[in-house]
Amino acid sequence: MRIIEKTFDWKWIPERRRSTDTVVLHHSAGAGTVEEVHRIHRGQGWPGIGYHFYVRKSGEVYRGRPEEQIGTHTAHYNASTIGVCFEGNFEREQMPEAQYNAGVELVRYLLGKYGPLEIKRHRDFNATACPGRNFPFEDMKEEASMQRYNTLKEMPDWARPTVKKLMDKRVLVGSGKEKDPQGYPADLDLSLDMVKLLCINDRAGLYGG
Repeated sequence: MRIIEKTFDWKWIPERRRSTDTVVLHHSAGAGTVEEVHRIHRGQGWPGIGYHFYVRKSGEVYRGRPEEQIGTHTAHYNASTIGVCFEGNFEREQMPEAQYNAGVELVRYLLGKYGPLEIKRHRDFNATACPGRNFPFEDMKEEASMQRYNTLKEMPDWARPTVKKLMDKRVLVGSGKEKDPQGYPADLDLSLDMVKLLCINDRAGLYGG
């Protein structure tokens, strides 16, 4: 997906995040550019924009704080989370289709990059209405997690070793009719949840060495 990179003037460089276990979804509670959010957050005494990504109503996705740095978006839970903010106030508004589609694509991208992550709302952690009663959270979460994988090449980096092991052991064989150029099955039709489960079982030693 296309992520628009911006150059920000940081008050200081935040600490690095040591782990990533959750994506937290927010709304901005108003309209504005990513530069305006950065300016407001600096004015609050933060190093700069506290969110790692900012999704505008147009569907444009901007990078905010670098992913490897601890954000400032969910009190007491920033050390292991990625903050994604959607422009708008979803206590009053409905999300435009372009923004929704961009959100699904971004969350799916993060799941593919970091592996099995929780997808939560700001209000799941702190006393807030964010991201608003009209935020399409369940639909976005479900659709982002619905990605299906047919080939080894399509698998997220974190899942590829487990899937390859199971293919080599002939545990995953697909229909046996379609093969990729390396001779591995090309019609596995695995959901993201199934891929996660396979990796969890592998880490537990259920598939041997």
